[in-house]
Amino acid sequence: MQTRAEPLYQNRVSMLGAQPWISRLVATVGIVVMTVGLHIPVAGEDMLFHGDPVSVTRSSGTASIVDFVHWSIAPLHMERTSLYGQLGVEAIYAVLTLGGLVLITLLWRPLSRRGSVVIRWIFTTWLVLLALFVVAGLPALREYISQPSSSPTPDAISVEASYLLPGIIVFPLGILMTAAALALMFRESLPVTSPVSAPRTSWQWAAALMLTVGVLIWGIGFYLMPEVVTSACPPIIFSVTQFAHGACAGLDSDQVRAAAYYVGLNPLAFVFYNVTWNYELLVAVGCITAFGSWTRQLSVGALAWLAAWPVLALGGAMVALQGVGVIARQGFALTATSSSSNWHVGPGMIVTFVGIGLVALGQIGLWRELARRNVKRSAS
Repeated sequence: MQTRAEPLYQNRVSMLGAQPWISRLVATVGIVVMTVGLHIPVAGEDMLFHGDPVSVTRSSGTASIVDFVHWSIAPLHMERTSLYGQLGVEAIYAVLTLGGLVLITLLWRPLSRRGSVVIRWIFTTWLVLLALFVVAGLPALREYISQPSSSPTPDAISVEASYLLPGIIVFPLGILMTAAALALMFRESLPVTSPVSAPRTSWQWAAALMLTVGVLIWGIGFYLMPEVVTSACPPIIFSVTQFAHGACAGLDSDQVRAAAYYVGLNPLAFVFYNVTWNYELLVAVGCITAFGSWTRQLSVGALAWLAAWPVLALGGAMVALQGVGVIARQGFALTATSSSSNWHVGPGMIVTFVGIGLVALGQIGLWRELARRNVKRSAS
């Protein structure tokens, strides 16, 4: 028998679910959970290395969802496409795995009727594509788990056991939360009026353009140019990996940061080292920062969020600069015929700091514009 309080309770729940901030909050949490679920270990294996009939070394390894997806799709393009084609595939991969972080910033912005419809369908498309992206990695996961235990062989690695880890439930949980938030969004009524936004001034145009160019220059310096080179190299040179062309040789950002790690990092530098190692995350947040600088609705909260990325980028650049100093002091033999000495700061390191400096100047310009608007609003 239904009591009088039950309809009242159901009505309150229905009214709460109709509040726009509920769907945005659930979507935000769901996107974060999904992003974490893509990168945490979901499966592991115990391995044995048999050095001789007596010596046996036991070790273990783990893999995440993005690892399985890479193992599934890498053979399809690694040998058939050029280097720039592979970079394009990696860019698509970054958009799918980290595009939800961009959507979070858009979900919480007041939008017009048309803008709300566009964001809902972009959100839906991204969620479907990401789900298909993860499904593509299931065959590799199944093969990883079902691989039989191999018999011991001298000087070889044998798999003792393969198993799933609790992290396997994190991504499906995020999918469910995000799908529920999407259903709530489509049930909400569309806004009748458009939000009032202040027009961009010439000062904001200049600051946002400087910030965007700074992010682009940082990416070129940190990922497309060598961070440390030998004295025989020209002043400007591009390379996405280590290289050795005669007496000219160079190392990329990954290797100089690894050099800094091996000689020891203080706790703060160690944090920056681990955060900046995930280049997809660093590039994605950099793009979000550049995108967010063009907003018409400047606020302290928005600019504080935009200030997070330059701190991460600067911390990663400082770790790389420490690694450059290590290589310059200790030397590095890239090949058997290349010189292990005469290393110095490469063009990538300089360009990286120039880009971060432009981002900082752009940030200062945006804060100045926000202060001008607040003063103008107070005076009126």
